[in-house]
Amino acid sequence: MFHYVFLDPQTIKEASDAGEMGLGRLIELLNGFRRDVIIADTDAWRFDDEIRNVVHSIPQQAERKMIGDLLVSLKQSGPLLLLEGDNDVEVSLVDFARLRASLFDLDLILSPGEIEKPAGENWVKASLSNLHLSDFATRRYGLMSGRRYKQGEKSFAQVGEDCFTKLVRHADTVKVYDYALGKFYSNDQPVNLKRLVRFLRDHARHLRILEIYTLSTARKAIQNDISDLQHEVDFKIKLELREHEHELPHPRYLGADKRYLDIDRGIDLCDAHDRCRLIQIKYASCPVM
Repeated sequence: MFHYVFLDPQTIKEASDAGEMGLGRLIELLNGFRRDVIIADTDAWRFDDEIRNVVHSIPQQAERKMIGDLLVSLKQSGPLLLLEGDNDVEVSLVDFARLRASLFDLDLILSPGEIEKPAGENWVKASLSNLHLSDFATRRYGLMSGRRYKQGEKSFAQVGEDCFTKLVRHADTVKVYDYALGKFYSNDQPVNLKRLVRFLRDHARHLRILEIYTLSTARKAIQNDISDLQHEVDFKIKLELREHEHELPHPRYLGADKRYLDIDRGIDLCDAHDRCRLIQIKYASCPVM
């Protein structure tokens, strides 16, 4: 559900050259990106220097500050996608992004010029002025309200691929807020906990810690299962138990670093036969506790 986007610094220059209308369009887009986009940089960190230079060159003070603040927010709200192998300064950032787009599963290269949609590729290059005509815009708008699944439509792994993969792939920390996990730790809850941990093992290669916030009702059973699961993974599984329901948010969430999804039924997504329940997963803000 999250989208990987490489922002060519020349897009900011393009917006600045178009005046207040162009800058306003860029501000609106960046503000929306905070909900569902993970920004890409390169492992040489050239992006920061070039972005800083073009932002500083925006003559309108108010718009310059807003765009600078939004870009900082996007980068600090991780996770951040790093395009590796940026070791040739003669290659422009946008050309490097093109070279790495398929390998790193980019969705969009936002850069001046005509729309490009290479045959057989999932990524698209579009500009600020024609982005609304691109395949990316169509796919993104289709997910604004999240994803709904019918009973038995997909397995846990398939739901995870659809909704969680890009969120957790480069994350340092994943957090789960699910009061119902501890409150109703019976039936299919234990098997879905195992499915989640193994999904993260297979898809979150940078993960350092998984934090699970739930009620203490089934303390011993959950602790025993987590102790067993800990032997299967390299990241730490940290269980945060609360005694009272009001100490946890009622909606259930899964988040990576500072991006979150409302996961509706919590991690109890599938039945014992690995058939998903009737569920909806949508974008969310950081939960308040």
